[in-house]
Amino acid sequence: MELAWARAELQRAWWDGNSSRLELESLTANLEHVLEVLGKTEKEMQEVQGKLNNSESTVAILRSCTAIGRAMMEQGWGAPGDWHPSADAALRHWHWLFGHTVGMEQSEG
Repeated sequence: MELAWARAELQRAWWDGNSSRLELESLTANLEHVLEVLGKTEKEMQEVQGKLNNSESTVAILRSCTAIGRAMMEQGWGAPGDWHPSADAALRHWHWLFGHTVGMEQSEG
């Protein structure tokens, strides 16, 4: 009788162990899938963050342009598109601020 009981206990333990192993394999597969999706999401988030940073830089430059334009108008440099000799100073300032050449030619007038 004890031998039958021991066999039954051993069989139950084997089934429990086997079920746990199968459950662990399933959970591991699910975790691997979640990590894969998370990796792709992180990459997409980094791309979006890069675009956001570029947009913020562009907005800052546009705000500076607007401020320069307003200052020019307040100082009587004329409407946008009009050229005034003192605009050369503004272009030099622009070049100094942003470090790139402004390809604007003087209009004759």
